[in-house]
Amino acid sequence: MMGGAAQSNSLKTATYSEKPWLLKKMRLPSSLRTFKQGNKLAEDGKYREALGKWEAALTLTPDRAVLHEQKAQLLLEIGEAWNALKAATRAAELEPSWAEAWITLGRAQLNFGEPDKAMESFDRALAIKSESVEAQDDRQTALHLVKRRKQLHSSGLSATKNRYEVGDKTESP
Repeated sequence: MMGGAAQSNSLKTATYSEKPWLLKKMRLPSSLRTFKQGNKLAEDGKYREALGKWEAALTLTPDRAVLHEQKAQLLLEIGEAWNALKAATRAAELEPSWAEAWITLGRAQLNFGEPDKAMESFDRALAIKSESVEAQDDRQTALHLVKRRKQLHSSGLSATKNRYEVGDKTESP
């Protein structure tokens, strides 16, 4: 009898180590609860607290694109473009057929100063969901920025160089 109990415990251990999906399934309700708490905090404008909840949910279920996408939106809201870009990229990698992931990635790329890349992301979103007004509008914004940059370059002004520099020799004394 004692051998049977010991064998039963070792079988339980083997089950979890051999079936990682079972452990994931057990973590999902906790992750979902934490995610919903984060949503409520974000709705209340408590962005840092919401971010903490979503980080906790991502620890439990790191392969959930919606968590990465929501995190990216929040990071954009608080001005953390680089971290938003990383989170949005992960969301698009996890769910390449989800238009909203590509829209959020495009917005993160715009905020990071990459309008060319943003246009590509908005194009991906539109290939999935052609009627998306958000993707169409955001693509227009990106296109405008690309055209503006080209105008600056062709006029001799650089998009990265100031028009007036302190100590400019053309300044009158």
